[in-house]
Amino acid sequence: MQIEAMLLAKHAKSTAVEVADLVVNHPDAFMPQYIAAFCSSNKIISQRAAWSLRLIAQQNANLLAPYWGELLQKATQPNLHDATKRNIACTLKDLGLAAPAKHLGQAIDLCFTWLQNPAEAIATKCYAMRFLAQIAQKKYPDLKPELIAIVQQNLPYGSAAYKASSQQILKKIMPK
Repeated sequence: MQIEAMLLAKHAKSTAVEVADLVVNHPDAFMPQYIAAFCSSNKIISQRAAWSLRLIAQQNANLLAPYWGELLQKATQPNLHDATKRNIACTLKDLGLAAPAKHLGQAIDLCFTWLQNPAEAIATKCYAMRFLAQIAQKKYPDLKPELIAIVQQNLPYGSAAYKASSQQILKKIMPK
């Protein structure tokens, strides 16, 4: 069965799980189809494929390593659906330092862009903030001052979810 046909047939968690399982269990047969669906110009296909992204990463993050350039390029496209950005940000958060070093700078820039954009969805911002905090704590401590400044600047205007995430992050990265 083709990945695109599965994604178009039904928008449900069961479909996302089925797609992820196919890709993880038969990567040679289905990974190229999956990446093509994720990078598709059809917003519905791309959005639905993004739901499987974090499931694939949770089961076998190594499968995504050769494709991070394409995934991050997709993430920078204008007018990208919030669900696609949210799933990319969540996947980055889950991978943390396991994110490919070759693309880490691009991922950091992308997450800072999302975090600073007032129009960005809260979930995307929170996942981006958590990814950046992991990187700042363990790999690039020089990022801490910038991350702290941005989080504190946006804190008074944030939603309850943003404030809760911000306070947790600030406790972890603020100098004691």
